[in-house]
Amino acid sequence: MRYFLEKDAALRGFFLSRCGIEKKEYSAIVQSQVSIDNGCIDIFFKDDLEKFAIVIENKIDSSFQKNQIKKYREYVKRISKTSKVIALIKNDFVFKDDPPDVIVYWFEVGRFIETECKRGKDNTLLLREFLNFLKEENMAIDKIGWTLLDGLKERKNLKNMLTVVLNAPEMKFGKRSSIT
Repeated sequence: MRYFLEKDAALRGFFLSRCGIEKKEYSAIVQSQVSIDNGCIDIFFKDDLEKFAIVIENKIDSSFQKNQIKKYREYVKRISKTSKVIALIKNDFVFKDDPPDVIVYWFEVGRFIETECKRGKDNTLLLREFLNFLKEENMAIDKIGWTLLDGLKERKNLKNMLTVVLNAPEMKFGKRSSIT
């Protein structure tokens, strides 16, 4: 993600717009795993004039530490008045404490990348690979294929068969007979 934020102005613009920051061509300084007091920021980026500073905390299979967002908020406010803490999360994430300033779901990032790939950008191959990764990890929404209907029908058939077996344990199943 750091690579794309650093190299791709459109993706940077996506996150800036989610933070309410005007989309301009900024020279962004993007860092990952930035150590601060009692923590480590996943992705930190700011413009070279320090007009904004943004922390992106990626939460896939973990939750926020106590006061983590508060600490990040304090850190970025020291750098710039226009500062935001973004949580980049899967769609089933639940916040227990202090919510971030902005919530971005991975499926939104996936949808944005898919749109960018259709535009045929220079880094389309890398974006497409990243999008495939997001889909494989169930972090982006993929299209439903035509086989879903057959699968739903088969699921219904299996449910019916199991219901019969579970509700009639004394039933004896014999050989099939044919009527001639």
